[in-house]
Amino acid sequence: MRLSAVLVPIVVAGVVGTSGLATGATRTGTAGPATTTTTTVAQWSMTESAPQTTMVDSSGNGNNGAISPEVRLAQPGFSGYGYGFAGDGGRVTVPSSPSLSPGAPGSSVSLYFRSTVRPSSSVGDYDLIRKGLSSTSGGDWKIEVLRNGHASCHFRGTAGSVNLDGSTSVVNGAWHNIQCGTSSTGTALVVDGRRQAKTASIPGTVSNSASLMVGAKNATEDLTTGTLDEIVITKTSP
Repeated sequence: MRLSAVLVPIVVAGVVGTSGLATGATRTGTAGPATTTTTTVAQWSMTESAPQTTMVDSSGNGNNGAISPEVRLAQPGFSGYGYGFAGDGGRVTVPSSPSLSPGAPGSSVSLYFRSTVRPSSSVGDYDLIRKGLSSTSGGDWKIEVLRNGHASCHFRGTAGSVNLDGSTSVVNGAWHNIQCGTSSTGTALVVDGRRQAKTASIPGTVSNSASLMVGAKNATEDLTTGTLDEIVITKTSP
């Protein structure tokens, strides 16, 4: 297991900051009078190479994913290797697990993305990671890249839908860290350590039985062109 420090968002009073958190680590902190614990519930370092067909979760929660044949493994990543996607159906499918569903009081998703190609009109947008669809019972969440190259976060849960769009392009050939976080006091989008959007709105609990998808909505829609690396999901508990 590789112990790699990755950036995850810490959401406090509607403000997101960044802090290094190692694989499988648990953080305890305070937000005013309350004490919270942040735990890594999924971490995919994406170091696999052919002929491996499983994206291994190093958090210890067993959230391993099935890699489709179209995914280019062992591509130059942000840290070591990453996964390459060429808009040809490449995707990773992770079976549903309660640990992958955001809930109160807070959750966050962090990943690294690099690309030189913006989504075309026929593609629409890149689904970098998502769990569920807009029609899925129990809600859905995703991180995507829009046609203008900006990052976008979406959560839909028991308290409603929250959508946040970034203010700068992440499609310029450089690596970018994209983070989406929710807490009991708000939701925020952070790109490269800088908060680009925030709101006091919260989605509440997202709980569905859909598989988590990396790199695409499905085999034919919202197909990513670019490289992904170091995906981390954390949850905060009282």
